[in-house]
Amino acid sequence: MGLFSNLFHRPLNKDGFARLVLETLRTVGDDRQSSYNKSEFQLRFSKDGSEVGILNLSNIFAEYQRLPKAERGKWLRSRLARVAKPAEFPEEYGDAAYDFLPSVRS
Repeated sequence: MGLFSNLFHRPLNKDGFARLVLETLRTVGDDRQSSYNKSEFQLRFSKDGSEVGILNLSNIFAEYQRLPKAERGKWLRSRLARVAKPAEFPEEYGDAAYDFLPSVRS
């Protein structure tokens, strides 16, 4: 069993994680074009020929690795669903005012 577990259950490297993220983004409905920048470990998104976003994968990869294996898939789908369909920014301050929360600082 040791040989087979080493062949089929290798730890996920950065490139493998980037492929997993790209597949998961398609699964959750992301319709943007995306490309993987290996040297920066990030995804770049474009739509209609214009760049519309960048996703740095370092923190997501670190969080993913800290999770128990049984929770990783659900967590990644949930996290990337928010990336796939980002909230629209309101045109007017009044439309956003209800979303602002006060903070207390010392």
